[in-house]
Amino acid sequence: MVYEDLSERIIRGEYLTGEKLPSEKELMLRYNRSHGTVRDGIKMLQAMGMVRIIPGGGAEVISSTDTFYKTVVEILASSRISMGQIIEFVKESEPRLLSKFFYRIDEESIVKMEMAFEKLELICQSPEQDGIHEQLSRIHIEMIKGMNNPCLTALFSALSFLWIEYVRKKENKDKINTFDTKNLIKTHRRLIDAMRTDDPAIAVKALKEGKSCLFYDSKGIRGEKYTYDGKALTEELYGVKTDSRASLKAYCQILGMIISGQLKGGQKMPAERKLTETLGISRPVLIEALRMLEVRGYIERNRGSGTVVRNVDDMGAERILNIMYRRGEITFRHVFEVREICEPVAFQFAARFRKYSDIRQIQIALDEAWTEGRDSIDHYMGYGVNFDCKAAEICGNKVLYWVERISSQFCHDLLGAKLVKLPAHFAQQLMKQIYDEHSDMLSYIAVRDEDAVRQLCERHLKVIADAAF
Repeated sequence: MVYEDLSERIIRGEYLTGEKLPSEKELMLRYNRSHGTVRDGIKMLQAMGMVRIIPGGGAEVISSTDTFYKTVVEILASSRISMGQIIEFVKESEPRLLSKFFYRIDEESIVKMEMAFEKLELICQSPEQDGIHEQLSRIHIEMIKGMNNPCLTALFSALSFLWIEYVRKKENKDKINTFDTKNLIKTHRRLIDAMRTDDPAIAVKALKEGKSCLFYDSKGIRGEKYTYDGKALTEELYGVKTDSRASLKAYCQILGMIISGQLKGGQKMPAERKLTETLGISRPVLIEALRMLEVRGYIERNRGSGTVVRNVDDMGAERILNIMYRRGEITFRHVFEVREICEPVAFQFAARFRKYSDIRQIQIALDEAWTEGRDSIDHYMGYGVNFDCKAAEICGNKVLYWVERISSQFCHDLLGAKLVKLPAHFAQQLMKQIYDEHSDMLSYIAVRDEDAVRQLCERHLKVIADAAF
């Protein structure tokens, strides 16, 4: 009751970011609950990334965007995402982002890019070149932050985090060849200069050329499934070196075991006594860590039958995304922009990598969308998610597939509610147009026409955007 009510009040805006919740004593009186129950509720809010607890200073409401970023890292890491696919995704999507949102990038972001670039120059001049990946990532993250889309910032920050964790491992050095540092500096200087002179064409060209300065074994690591050191990853992600809470350390240790595959979805958790011995913690600390994991959706605790590890899936990301939307931290357009960037690339890759059996599966999804959903634009949009996801699934890039799945579902849920208010004749006309475009996209995928399917997908999204906005 305490957690549910307080979270709803935060979502409604009764408590804004930066404000403090009432004291525990006040909350005990409000809810007529014990001190332990109130404290548990606040810790659940903390686990969901809605508040931070200040020692001796109560609980302060914070933005949920950081929790979304961490959730993206956790989901992608647990899926053992290929580093080649991360690079491939970034190489394809970043130039599209810059081309579309170039004029959003403000002076402050450009200054931060310049500062990171100066450090990159110094690193490139040193023999060891330690930290080159971190500084290079920082330049690009500052650029994306300047585009003022929290969803894009969280996504690319998560990918950057995973990439850096990967290249820090000595055993991966032979898979990442040396940078062409001379051209790396040259292209990034041109990128920043083009931003200063308001020249998007030169900026996009420089960005593409800069990406080619990184060489990697595409055959070796595109399909590679990489298992992270879950404990090291989660401790870095949650900053346990600066946060001494025993429960957070225990949370990271258990989550690390889930991410690295030591604890698998559907598997029963070890007994509490064994966990306390293995982790070297007390039972109260373990209970608090398990409660945090339960709130985040990583485990399911059943009275009488024990605790079961859940498959790390999209539910956590969708839940945080909805909280951010309801709190006004993101808008529908923010999520739709992610889809506008990623979906055309996913369909282009689908045309490149598809098999004949894939075409049949997508055709079934398309037919089902039309036969089952044609009576209602809301229903059709729901079935349309299945079509989008089936197409993205065959693109061969897990990042694209995951992003499409999350953004498509979120957008369709909201679009259905918006479009159902349209006049019936207009809704039917729009639905038929969407169906025809889906059919044409499938035809282009079948004949491997990458350019045609990408361009049609872009026009298709514009039609939906015009209707929605």
